[in-house]
Amino acid sequence: MKTLLLGASATTITVLTGLAMPGMTQTQTTVETLRSNNIVTLSGEVVRLMGDDFLLDDGTGQIEIDAETSAMREAAISVNTTVTVTGYYDDDEFEALTLTPNGGETIPVLDD
Repeated sequence: MKTLLLGASATTITVLTGLAMPGMTQTQTTVETLRSNNIVTLSGEVVRLMGDDFLLDDGTGQIEIDAETSAMREAAISVNTTVTVTGYYDDDEFEALTLTPNGGETIPVLDD
């Protein structure tokens, strides 16, 4: 599957392409140890839905995840869902690039 990202930089396309490649691993981190602009993976439980966002609790803290409604719907994100999110931390919010519900398929998050 190819995705066209209008206005995306080569770096962004490389990162998104890399995220979609089977066998590629991302660094697992916790809310407590997040640093700005590192692409990492968080796993935890959804504790609140807020439009295009949700609040994730990984046991070390909580963080607002910026994901698009269409990706959240496709990944069946709801309160108490366990989910793995790959993305980057920016301005006290985590920008999701992919969502993977527990035992489910990885869903790309495309910014509307």
